[in-house]
Amino acid sequence: MNIITIFCARNEADILETCVRHYARWSKKIFVVLHQCQDNSAEIIGHLQDEGLPIECSIDTGLLHEQAAMMTELLYRAADAGADWILPVDTDEFIVGDISRVLAEQDGLTPVRVPWKSYVPMPGDLPSEQNVLKRITHRRASEHPPWAKVIVPMKLLKDGTGKRLYAGNHGVMDGCGNPVPDVTTSLAMAHFPVRSAEQIKRKIYGGWLTNFADPRKPHGNTFQWKAIFEEMKRNDTITPEDLKRYALEYGMKIQWNRLPASYLDRGDTTWIPWDGEHETEPPVLDPVPCDFDLRYDVHEVEPIAVLLETAEAFATAYGECTFSKHPHS
Repeated sequence: MNIITIFCARNEADILETCVRHYARWSKKIFVVLHQCQDNSAEIIGHLQDEGLPIECSIDTGLLHEQAAMMTELLYRAADAGADWILPVDTDEFIVGDISRVLAEQDGLTPVRVPWKSYVPMPGDLPSEQNVLKRITHRRASEHPPWAKVIVPMKLLKDGTGKRLYAGNHGVMDGCGNPVPDVTTSLAMAHFPVRSAEQIKRKIYGGWLTNFADPRKPHGNTFQWKAIFEEMKRNDTITPEDLKRYALEYGMKIQWNRLPASYLDRGDTTWIPWDGEHETEPPVLDPVPCDFDLRYDVHEVEPIAVLLETAEAFATAYGECTFSKHPHS
């Protein structure tokens, strides 16, 4: 069985090596797109390639966060490269379970749904441990709503109907935009969206602006970034307890309800799989198995540099667009 992993990353040097080593255990190839990275992600990928890991890396300098389009393009590249199964993931997501056995038991035509298990940084975690799988070992006790990702069989893509990934790799849609039915197995997706104060600032400063600027995105898309962005506008000092709360609430309705009325009152909200109102629960200990060590230094970028670079890029694009339309104004 040929498995190919695909993902995009922006300024995620802190978790990049962990992600690649995790998926290299199953993958014939790993296709990576580095989008607007200001850290040493490209250097880390180069080191891993020098080791012989089967990585193909490309650079995306586009301004907007066009993840769905990028990931769908990688999806078909992987199919053309001989994949039987394609694992579309984010850099902060780690499939847990016997991937090879589970996929071998499937019909090869139906996507596999992989539910999230969201991990929570705790105030007592050891900050000197670089490997996130060894540092953050608690997760949410339950998931509300039940977000999930998808694994795609190559045969599903070969009928010429233009199937593509939803934003965030939450499912596959057909050429008319309808969801393709999937099946649930014993696999789960360990998700680490919140890892440190500096990391979440970088994620939000760059991610929310490049997502929100795209008018094609449905309202409500990545609302979890907007919620944290609103808090950071008032105060960007983040304590260990703040990190824990961000992770416990990430993508939940309790976070949605905290958004400004001006945002909530719009009537064109994207579909979100709400399953009622839920309070956060104490996290449970459930470490992700990890049998490897990390080798390479991480050189992170300051969050303010991400914010300023993003703002300058938008200002440049706005100026070029405005004055190309009205050159004599």
